[in-house]
Order: sequence, then structure tokens, then C-alpha cells
Amino acid sequence: MTGLHTGHTWIRGNGEIPLREEDTTVGMALRDAGYRTAVVGKWGLGLPGTAGMPDKKGFDYAFGFLDHRHAHRQFTDHLYRNGEMVATDLEHECLVVCEVKTRSSAGFGSPAEAVDRRKQHRIRQATQLFLATLAMDWVQVRFDVLAVVAEPGRPVTLQHIPGAF
Repeated sequence: MTGLHTGHTWIRGNGEIPLREEDTTVGMALRDAGYRTAVVGKWGLGLPGTAGMPDKKGFDYAFGFLDHRHAHRQFTDHLYRNGEMVATDLEHECLVVCEVKTRSSAGFGSPAEAVDRRKQHRIRQATQLFLATLAMDWVQVRFDVLAVVAEPGRPVTLQHIPGAF
């Protein structure tokens, strides 16, 4: 994330050590160059209240796990959105496959419109193969779409469409 070889970084390995205030990230460089930035998934470089939080390291939007240990739970009771804890639903066993589409403007239509029947078919096929490989074809699957519009100089808009197809 810092662009440095692991032999030259503050953090080596998957510990609970956050990035420091003086550590520069790719997100900071992109933000400074005028880009809108987001990180989704496992961050692992700073817990709440530390200088290593994604919003302090150049990311306009962050969603997912903040630490390595938490990310290894198959079923978690919470995730983090922009530093705030978000509860998850453990009542239902359902795999959610989310197609994320991003546009820099709505000039060519909404990002969700790009998830056409052909794209939906490919996503379904890939999901079936994934589940068959893991012998998990019994799992209920829901297909969502997350449409992101990141226009320069404007706030990022997100449209989550649960059960889109």
C-alpha cells in the first residue's frame, strides 16, 4: 500500500501494527492527484482510533475488515464502513455476490445498466463453478449490484441494488 519493498517498510507481516502518520500510501498520492479513492475488503493497516485508518491514508470510502484476524472469520458479526462498525446479518445463510460497476459520470448511462443479461449470465456461471469447486452447491445465492458514480469534484454516489438479478 505504501509502494515500498517489504524490507523498507514499517510493517512487516500480518501484525496488529498500524501505519504511522508519516507513512504515505498510494491512496494519498492518488487523492492528491485529484482522483476519488476507495478501498473495499481487508485493510489490515490500522484499527479504529489509529493513524492507519483508511480515511487518514487517502481513501474517500472504505468498507470491510480493518484487521487480519477479523478477516479470517468466515462468518462475522460486523464490518466497518468509513471507520464505523456495521452489523452483519448472521440469521441467514446466504452468499451475496456483488458486481461493482463504477463510472466517472452518468453520461453513458448508469453503472447498473452495464450489468446486462450477458454479464449476469457470466457472473452466474462463475458463481456456480465456485460453489461446485467447494462442494457448496447447497448455499442460497443472491446477486447484488453496487453502482458507483465518482464524478470529479463531486461526492461519490453509491446505489446498492440487492437481488438485482
